[in-house]
Amino acid sequence: MPPLVLPKPMSTINIIPPVTQVQTVSPRSCTAPPSIGRSISPVPTYVPATCLVAPTPVSPNVILVSSISPIGEGASSPTQETPSGRVVSCTKTETTLKQGVPQKPYSFLDEKARGRFGVIRDCRENATGKMFVAKIIPYDHQTKQTVIKEYETLKSLHCERIMALHEAYITPRYLVLITEYCPGKEILYSLIDRFCYSEDDVVGFIVQILQGLEYLHNCRILHLDIKPDNIMVTNLNVIKIIDFGSAQRFNPLSLQQYSRDLGTLEYMAPEMLKGDLVGPPADIWSLGVLSYIMLSGRHPFQDKDPKVTETKIHAAKFDSSKLYPKVSQSASTFLKKLINGYQWCRPTIKDCLKHSWLHDSYLKKLRRQTLTFTTTRLKEFMGEHQRRCAESATKHEVLLRVYQSGPSCPASSTNSSSPSTPISEEKQGLSTV
Repeated sequence: MPPLVLPKPMSTINIIPPVTQVQTVSPRSCTAPPSIGRSISPVPTYVPATCLVAPTPVSPNVILVSSISPIGEGASSPTQETPSGRVVSCTKTETTLKQGVPQKPYSFLDEKARGRFGVIRDCRENATGKMFVAKIIPYDHQTKQTVIKEYETLKSLHCERIMALHEAYITPRYLVLITEYCPGKEILYSLIDRFCYSEDDVVGFIVQILQGLEYLHNCRILHLDIKPDNIMVTNLNVIKIIDFGSAQRFNPLSLQQYSRDLGTLEYMAPEMLKGDLVGPPADIWSLGVLSYIMLSGRHPFQDKDPKVTETKIHAAKFDSSKLYPKVSQSASTFLKKLINGYQWCRPTIKDCLKHSWLHDSYLKKLRRQTLTFTTTRLKEFMGEHQRRCAESATKHEVLLRVYQSGPSCPASSTNSSSPSTPISEEKQGLSTV
């Protein structure tokens, strides 16, 4: 047996400060023998040092993603962080699609507008007297699933920039969407009501539309029909995006092609016309076209011949000389970025909001307020626009039966909001809605 070798008293090998020195610890659990510190063998033995106080682990910031699939494929709902830092969820309590006639709980009033596929009417909730807006969409066996898709899109959206869904009814003939009441006008009508408007007014509208689109894109939804008719402005100048008949869910990792039947030709992005993959840049393009109209009183691509309109969209070139004379260079640069024929070259929504033209500094705001435009050209454009809309509007006659079971509201006696009267020849079919 070899002689016993005693360790040196001041050896740096055995004097180990337990807190200041941290060594790599094996994943296996090991128990230190009771003879630590005393020599038990002439062969040096490695004993892992243990810390009395565990060091605080340092880890990088990690963003947890529960799924990368779109909402429609079982992913959890994304969230949106507002400029103030408040996170708003894309979901709320979903509105149930009810079977039955909506005339019992609601009194349907005068028709407000007609689109290509549906009719818009004011309605009053009999129980509370509150006003709402009803979108009535006729369907048949072939179009039922396409029509219901708008309800599926709207039912989980909750954002102040989006017109909220209150209730939804389905009958054998109609889908009826009861949405919040928006006392106001379409965006261009709200501008022509004034003698003049400023560049700052346009910026205020564009920023709000971008906020609404940011929410939709965070929820993995493309609107695909951003145009003047689908942007409402309340009496308090708050933007509401409406009409989700063309909206589609998307997966950013697997974009799709969409039919040209979606949306409106004059506001359609080139990639949709070409049959390419479509993503959020398509909505950016449409916003650029709308912005051009507000800054010029003209459409950048519209022509009487749809084929010529399509050719101009493919070329993606607009005449900046037709903008109002007082339009700033910064505004013109902003338009060129949005109306770009290559979708990968268009700015994201965050890039748009960071653009110098949209900055909310006092000096920039003051400068924009001094750049004013009269509404003469815009009124001329709206006259032609109204004629085109009337030509493409649905000619379907919505037949609604009046039920007297609900409590009457005192305000219902006014002439402007009298309930619709049923047509006796369709008495058998009226029970379907």
